[in-house]
Amino acid sequence: GRLDVPEIAEDGQSCRITISYENRLIDLGVARSWRYTHESQQVLHPGDRGFEHVTAIQDREITWGRG
Repeated sequence: GRLDVPEIAEDGQSCRITISYENRLIDLGVARSWRYTHESQQVLHPGDRGFEHVTAIQDREITWGRG
């Protein structure tokens, strides 16, 4: 899991720390800002050319197998 919200409560005699954990699956509901584009890839890995031609093929219809 992941630490959600730690709470610290202290007085003169003692200290209490309360933590909550979330399951990693909670991330499935979060939209990602990263996309499979050349620009996004350059932010993560400058100089990488792996996504350079994605825009050229994104709307292309490809017949797979016997057509």
